[in-house]
Amino acid sequence: MTTDDRQQNNPPQSTSDNQSDGPGDEAQKASSPAPASAIARRSRNTTIVIGALVLVVALLLVWFASQYLLPVINGAPDRLQPLTELSDDEAKEPGKVPIQVHYETSDIPDLIQLFGKTTEQALAYLGPGWVVTKSTDADQVGPEADEPESPVLLRVITLTYTANVTSVEGGSLDETDSRYAETVALIPQANIYLSLNSEGRVFEVYYTGDLDLLGIDQQEFFTMLSNDSFLRLMLYKAGIDSRDFTYASPDYNSSTTYDNPGSANPKVTKQSAIYSGRVAGDGAPTAWVITVTYEFIPSVSSPSGSDATRRTVHISLS
Repeated sequence: MTTDDRQQNNPPQSTSDNQSDGPGDEAQKASSPAPASAIARRSRNTTIVIGALVLVVALLLVWFASQYLLPVINGAPDRLQPLTELSDDEAKEPGKVPIQVHYETSDIPDLIQLFGKTTEQALAYLGPGWVVTKSTDADQVGPEADEPESPVLLRVITLTYTANVTSVEGGSLDETDSRYAETVALIPQANIYLSLNSEGRVFEVYYTGDLDLLGIDQQEFFTMLSNDSFLRLMLYKAGIDSRDFTYASPDYNSSTTYDNPGSANPKVTKQSAIYSGRVAGDGAPTAWVITVTYEFIPSVSSPSGSDATRRTVHISLS
């Protein structure tokens, strides 16, 4: 048998069967491509992240369109902004800034001391700030009740007190300014109506004053009248020593006035309550009546567009 025949009958063995992998083989395996399953998993994770980002961007675009684009397209009015959100340019525009009037508070005079005085004596007693704004003869206010013992009404004198303004924000006290009327309307006042007899002396007094002018804290109507503390305070300020007075909380239905009572959502326009009693002591006056009134008025100066509340106390002595 020749050498060639032996080679054919006995082929050489594979090196993989006789030798173990060397360092070069391990490096080659490490640099080989990752399996197909790992690639698919990474691709799926990337797709989820991209999808989440797209969803967030879409939601932001929808919110932006609903807040800023749709109101313009539909012609909706601009939202009223609080003073703190106005830009420097907007704050300079007339009519943008809500008007705020700062003033000194006052008090109710001792109304009992006005009885028996003339108009001049009453003004001297009341002091600076009170001025005569109107004088009405008896035939213009109607005849006095036909009672022999009642004084004959000769004239009604109206005295007015206007709060002393210390500063104004957003408005103006310049009569030529466009916001003058709005500003003046926010300045509280008090009035005293003096009924004079045939001798020209006071025999009846009617006082009306803004509770803001009196420095009374803001409270809801029924909260303030939940007990007799407010009424006792008003009587004390007016110099009235009361007797024969029994307090009762105001009834909601009888104290509330609506602008559209028959509708499904009636709007409250006014709340009021009346209390009365006798005056202790001899002589005039002998009786008192106090009326507390809240009027809800649409306000163009309010940042939120809400109604303004005009709170008034009325005190009648006779």
